Amino acid sequence: ADPNCAFSLIGVSNAVDDDRTRTLNALGDLHKILTFRPYKEEDLISILTARVGTQIIAEPALKMVSRKVAAGSGDARKALDMAAKAVRKCETDLSEEDLQKSGEDIVYPIVKLPHMMRSIREGMGMKHSESITALPQTAKIVLCVAVALSTVSPAWKVIKMKDLKKYCTEASRHGLMERINIEYLFDTVQMLSDAGLLLSGDDVDLRYAACGMDIHEIPLMLGVQLDDVEMALEKTLLTEQFYKSMVEYVKKHHRHPS
Repeated sequence: ADPNCAFSLIGVSNAVDDDRTRTLNALGDLHKILTFRPYKEEDLISILTARVGTQIIAEPALKMVSRKVAAGSGDARKALDMAAKAVRKCETDLSEEDLQKSGEDIVYPIVKLPHMMRSIREGMGMKHSESITALPQTAKIVLCVAVALSTVSPAWKVIKMKDLKKYCTEASRHGLMERINIEYLFDTVQMLSDAGLLLSGDDVDLRYAACGMDIHEIPLMLGVQLDDVEMALEKTLLTEQFYKSMVEYVKKHHRHPS
């Protein structure tokens, strides 16, 4: 090689300070490294809103996927990929009649929170059973009670936060939930919502539902696929006598909501 010939090599890598970049360092001196930090939640929201908008995909759904990706890789490509998968899931749920609609006949937004939750769950590679096993005990109690109420009667298809707290306190006995205030319960429910196990009844992100109503009255419902949640519980929590007894108590002593 001609030593008088100036040559610059520009490399782009997804890895920083790991084995792969150390291999690159061995090839020669890297005089300058410019590191692009992972995107934050607000960055991803801006990117998705600019690229996708909120007419086709509901704003709460865009905010949820942004929050999930920001907590992990912060990779905008992953957020966009999950948004695309949510669109495809929505498309498979639509009837042939809905697919033929156009103009004023279309009700926007089309892609909603349940579609995004399914996309996120698959994109993160986590099954319901894995999500449930990783939950803290309070969240496990809340989920068990919510599932039990939702299976005993159609009247419990939507569960208000105040009713959920009441049954959690009664079913767990032992004082485990008596000292839990409604704000803590709300945070626990939000955790279950982020895991795709519970949804707010009006199909919006719980954080935004809480802004416009009494926290005690916020409606909740089981996640997109009730059967999946039930089966996951049977394989995990309901193998333990404590949770099994709690579910049996709720099914036996439940009263229809007023």
